[in-house]
Amino acid sequence: MKCRPRQFQILLFCSIACGAQGFAGLSKVNIAKKNLLQVPEESLLTSRREPAGVETIFGKVKDMRTCGARQLVGQNLTGFLRTGNKRRRQRDLGHTTEVRELHHREGIPIAGFQQELKDVASHFSLPPTFQFKGGNSERRALASMKILLEKDYRDLSNKTVIIPATGERVSVVSQFPDVYGDLRLLRFLRKNKESDPVSAGLAFRKYLNWRRENHVDEIRAAVESKSFAAIPDSLQIFAEMIPCDFDITEGQGAVIKLFVGKWQTAKLATLIRREEVLLSDFLVYWMFLFEALHQQLYKQSIKHNQMVFVDAVGDLRGFSLQQLTPAFTSNVMRPWIKQLQCHYPETARRIDVVHPPKVVSLLWRLVTPLLSPGTVAKIRIH
Repeated sequence: MKCRPRQFQILLFCSIACGAQGFAGLSKVNIAKKNLLQVPEESLLTSRREPAGVETIFGKVKDMRTCGARQLVGQNLTGFLRTGNKRRRQRDLGHTTEVRELHHREGIPIAGFQQELKDVASHFSLPPTFQFKGGNSERRALASMKILLEKDYRDLSNKTVIIPATGERVSVVSQFPDVYGDLRLLRFLRKNKESDPVSAGLAFRKYLNWRRENHVDEIRAAVESKSFAAIPDSLQIFAEMIPCDFDITEGQGAVIKLFVGKWQTAKLATLIRREEVLLSDFLVYWMFLFEALHQQLYKQSIKHNQMVFVDAVGDLRGFSLQQLTPAFTSNVMRPWIKQLQCHYPETARRIDVVHPPKVVSLLWRLVTPLLSPGTVAKIRIH
């Protein structure tokens, strides 16, 4: 088919634009790979798929050299990285099978890693009778995740905080098992629907950085003996504008009652815009609540040998669509939900919406993009 000069100019312009866009996207990917947190050898050997958000990280050996993976692994993984994409996407392949195939093809010794995996799995801080999902497969994934985070825990071994109630200085790792123990790791692992220890480990590493940057361990120290009563008086203004109630039931987890119809969202957004209150203080308020909540969930989970969750009840009685102002949804609700989803995963078992008004369908369409697919599946509207 012949192409007229005008058509040729249009096609040429589209080709250049697409090429520039592709080059820009590739540059962003390469920058992300350069900044990727270093991943130990064991995590590469045991992963069944690429980490979420960096799916192209294993695409080219040249890019792996850029982020230092060749130096980290210390082996020639050219053949594995080029031909292993299809195999890694096969979910039915177990960790042990994949490591054996890698050993057979590349000649990488795996006996030491297998022994380390076995040793880690035999020293979980969870009770021996704790109920794992998927049996040994989840145990192996959790052990792999702990090996991936070994350096992070070594860095945490010397971190201490002072318990305000007693004045005692304690180690955060040993004193706060609900924060750094296997149960919290397991919540991150189950948040990843593929149960991929690499993706879950990287998410947990971001969680550790978030705790350090926001001094969350100091908040956890404050709730050690006071639980929910540790919330400072200066933050009680948020309890008045966003009323909720926490009901801890022995053996049944907890119930969070959210009185959405009484939320003063416009007032909260206005105060934050005028800097009369700070968004950071609002987020700290919820840090206090969820640190105290997970302290209770941990105790019940260990006692009953299974992961205990929260049931949230959203009471929409009196709710008005005017509560969802753009200032609230964009400037307050978005960072609020992001904090809870990223740093307190697998907390809610289900979310029941009661007394919904007729506009609830519109509300659902507005809120759904802010939620993860797993969270959307948990919500039931009555």
